[in-house]
Amino acid sequence: MAKPPATSRKSARTPDVTIAVAKRKGSNAVNVAEAVIATAEKLHGTLIPEDVLLTISRDYGETANHKVNELVKHLSFAIVIIVVLLAFSLGLKESFIVSIAVPMTLALTLLLDYLSGYTINRVTLFALILSLVYWLMTR
Repeated sequence: MAKPPATSRKSARTPDVTIAVAKRKGSNAVNVAEAVIATAEKLHGTLIPEDVLLTISRDYGETANHKVNELVKHLSFAIVIIVVLLAFSLGLKESFIVSIAVPMTLALTLLLDYLSGYTINRVTLFALILSLVYWLMTR
């Protein structure tokens, strides 16, 4: 697959065909994007003529993957800062207990959601983080 060209498609005066593929509710955008790209590459040269240029104009799977990776990075950074602050304010033993209990509670919640078939959207994830912060602040 080629990346989109730097020049405008209108100036090239070539016929274009755009195919948009949308994922179903609850499906993984990364897996859908990878499957669509793999299928298009497999069909290129057989069903799709070899001289046809295939370009990806938008890849929401890549965007979703990047956002999840950023979220995990920031969440890890926040956990480290909270553990350090707790160590200064509560002491080592108490901060160790909290630093184990909170991630385990979060992991258990996410596991139960996964096993129940729930998907986590941004609002749910924000509410989970907000409730976790509220719980930490009231302790």
